[in-house]
Amino acid sequence: MTGIGKSITISKKGRILLRSKLLRSWDRELEVMNREKKGRPFEFPLQFIQFLMIIHVIFNP
Repeated sequence: MTGIGKSITISKKGRILLRSKLLRSWDRELEVMNREKKGRPFEFPLQFIQFLMIIHVIFNP
């Protein structure tokens, strides 16, 4: 799994650009996370959660 820092780029204007790799690996990452898991399956991959944490830190002072 690649680091989330490699999956986003922040421009000087404050726009955030996602690499399509994050979206393309969504299903594969969920499959790995849910393998041999008991109970309710995960709905969001770890990389997406990390991305949301970064957004929260950047835009919520």
